Amino acid sequence: MPAYYRLNEPDASSEIFDEEVLAINLASGHYHSLRGTGVPVWKWLTEGRSDEVIKGALRAIYPAADAEVEADVTTLIAGLLSCGLIVETTAPDREEDPVQISPAPGPYEAPVFESHSDMQDLLLIDPIHDVDVQVGWPLLANGENS
Repeated sequence: MPAYYRLNEPDASSEIFDEEVLAINLASGHYHSLRGTGVPVWKWLTEGRSDEVIKGALRAIYPAADAEVEADVTTLIAGLLSCGLIVETTAPDREEDPVQISPAPGPYEAPVFESHSDMQDLLLIDPIHDVDVQVGWPLLANGENS
């Protein structure tokens, strides 16, 4: 049975820069980097595609890496879940759009996923994390003015 995921908002935020994803867990103060095949996997996950569709797309791009794709995507999703960057969600009410398949840029390489905590203190000290998510500054999450 396919599983679906979404960005763990408001506790997580991400940005794709060229060939790298930078994702931050604002609750823990850890930031993460995804490179290589991790970039399209992240993009497809946050677009609401199922794990099965993602694995199928990578298998289509890298047909010789069938077994590796299965294990690597499963491991990457487990890591993203354990870091609090994504959460499992329900299947969308609509049919998934097909994944755009491009020719392989080279031989298959496992997704690169790195976690860093060296800026944890700075990220957690930032008062913007205490702001009401819906209203924003200057209203704190508890309804008081900052």
